[in-house]
Amino acid sequence: SKDTSSIATSIDAAISSKDLADVKAACALCTTDAYDIATLELLHDKSSARLIESPEIALMIKEALAEGYIIEQSDVAKGAGILQPLINPKASAQATQISDDLVLRASVKMIELFCFAEEFVQAETLMTRCTKHIRYHSDKDLKVRFNCTQAQIHEFKRRFTEAAQRFYEVSVNDPTQAVDALRRSAVCAILAEPTDARARIVSIIVNDDRAKSLDALLPIMNKIQQMRFLRGQDSDIIKQFVINDSQKTGSPSILDMALLTHNIKAVSQVFYNISITELASLVGVTADEALRVVASMISAGKINGTIDQVEDLVTFHSSRDDESGRKDAKIANLCNSISQLHESLKLKYPQLTAVAAK
Repeated sequence: SKDTSSIATSIDAAISSKDLADVKAACALCTTDAYDIATLELLHDKSSARLIESPEIALMIKEALAEGYIIEQSDVAKGAGILQPLINPKASAQATQISDDLVLRASVKMIELFCFAEEFVQAETLMTRCTKHIRYHSDKDLKVRFNCTQAQIHEFKRRFTEAAQRFYEVSVNDPTQAVDALRRSAVCAILAEPTDARARIVSIIVNDDRAKSLDALLPIMNKIQQMRFLRGQDSDIIKQFVINDSQKTGSPSILDMALLTHNIKAVSQVFYNISITELASLVGVTADEALRVVASMISAGKINGTIDQVEDLVTFHSSRDDESGRKDAKIANLCNSISQLHESLKLKYPQLTAVAAK
């Protein structure tokens, strides 16, 4: 057990010295193995009166105590209350002493804790407030932490293409998360709807030098890039990498629907027309389900086609049907290649994007 008296002594010395390293060491004493909430509260009380003098020290202590309340006691409201004076400084008497940088750092920490507690609605609300401020911030580590929370929120909200993009950025910019973030990016890309944006992030991941670390996911990613069918064995492999059980269970599950829409998209690349009954047999669902999903995909613009229910026929329209269409397709492919290159450069060199935006 921890020696409370020695910790209290180190707390007094740390706060008096106003040295961030000393305060960090004192906080570490309270968070090693388990959170010593009582001592953290003592540390917080002693530092609160000095918020004006040492706001960064106050932030470090508040972060540790908020973590303790949320991670150790599962008390989200109490944890949020600790950081609230820094997140909303206008409500504090010391508002003029709290910098925008400190507000942003406290906000990112609170978003991380909301994500840990799976309070994604509150996390997204706070994330939206921070987005415009984080873009030009100079702290790379803070940006990586923010991108990681963004990815988690997008994933929870089933915005899988956006989640894949953010996880990929994290994999590029944070060596400690490179493999895990790249895998999560790949899984989100697999679960995403079959759009051009999804095709771009799939291409970026597959062509990344680190793609071999995806192991069993890499052949599946190659199939998606090449618009080939995904089978039952592919689904079994993907399930091993899906973190959220709700994404691989249910009727139909998110994973089942992702594979179904991908396979219908793959059919549209091969067939000019096909009966609904035959399509249903190819993708492994009932005719009614195939009809419903195809109609939804056509309505959303994910595939280009028409349905003739009288003839039990789906006709897929393509630019390959005439010469002008083929020219349009070549232009579209060129634009898509340029777009993929742009996305790849933007993800690997975000500083260039920030400079260009200015």
